[in-house]
Amino acid sequence: MNIEFKLDPEKLARALARVILGLGAAYVCTQFFVRVLGWSNKILLIAAFDMNRELSIPSLYSGAAILLCSALLASTAARERRRGKPFVGWAGMSAVFAFLAADEVLALHEKLNDPLRAALHTSGGVFHYAWVIPYAVLAAAFAAVYVPFLLRLPARTRNQFVIAGLVFVGGAVGCELIGNLILKDAPPFSVRMGVEILVEETMEMSGIALFACAIASYRRVSEASSEKA
Repeated sequence: MNIEFKLDPEKLARALARVILGLGAAYVCTQFFVRVLGWSNKILLIAAFDMNRELSIPSLYSGAAILLCSALLASTAARERRRGKPFVGWAGMSAVFAFLAADEVLALHEKLNDPLRAALHTSGGVFHYAWVIPYAVLAAAFAAVYVPFLLRLPARTRNQFVIAGLVFVGGAVGCELIGNLILKDAPPFSVRMGVEILVEETMEMSGIALFACAIASYRRVSEASSEKA
């Protein structure tokens, strides 16, 4: 059975933007009580919108958005295969995004911190969150392997994919490194750390949203071209 996802890129962009802005606003409001007024972060409503917590509403949303990308990529791979076009690249990305969805919800990367800190002696430095080291290497390897795939894409889609990837990696890895530096001078529940978390998570969510919209846009353009042919 063939499953087709037909999403309007503009409507999808507006919907995802509203969710991201709403989650960001909820995080700012609830964290004001924690980081400014000193309330407990274990209060149910505060924990529910904590962007730095597993199985919170932001974490579940991010996992769902990444899983949407995986489904769109899988559907695109199936369609390209039916049309006799290269499809392995799309299928490979779908598998990667399925893993990223699980990692986002369950915070699998966080479980690498303790063993990597012990092995690499990175505690207290810029690599305090040591998971960024293997993930940065994997991200670079993924980008290198996918260069031929990107070059085959239409220029607009290629540019959209690259921008989405830079925004996501900039948040996931770049902001995490900045967070490590902040932790050297400020406690985990400082306002500065809260701002870093907000920027990091918003960039990650925005990168995924941009990528989902880029896939939807590619699908719409390619479908229109096929109909004309």
